[in-house]
Amino acid sequence: FCGEENPLTVDGISGLFALSQSEWEYLISSRTNASSLHRHGVKVGTKANCLIIAPDNFSGTLKSSYTLDECSSLGLVCLPAAGSRDGASFGGAVEYGDYWSSTPDSSSSLNAWLLTGGGSVFVYGNYRDYGRSVRLVRLAQ
Repeated sequence: FCGEENPLTVDGISGLFALSQSEWEYLISSRTNASSLHRHGVKVGTKANCLIIAPDNFSGTLKSSYTLDECSSLGLVCLPAAGSRDGASFGGAVEYGDYWSSTPDSSSSLNAWLLTGGGSVFVYGNYRDYGRSVRLVRLAQ
């Protein structure tokens, strides 16, 4: 994993890192049964348009709605539609998730993932001063 060489500690939780582009690709498209292990536009608790990512060993069919307890007990990861910021403009906070990867696109930009409630996934390079969400992960203990 990309971030293992330089993990972060946040609020006393150690070993955290941002996913690389290849790790995002694995979760969304390249692992076995990838298309059945994630779902866009899911309602989790009171949040609509979440992206749900299931573990590799998940069996069953992902639903369109979960409680927080269900997500936790099934080992599902919920990424909310967090939107983005460009200067003073904010957008898409209930429509899409816009997440940074740790993979540089160039000296002035990083690769980002745009995950829409309609099921589309895009990878693109974006300037580092744009406001995109960062979701940190850690390896299972």
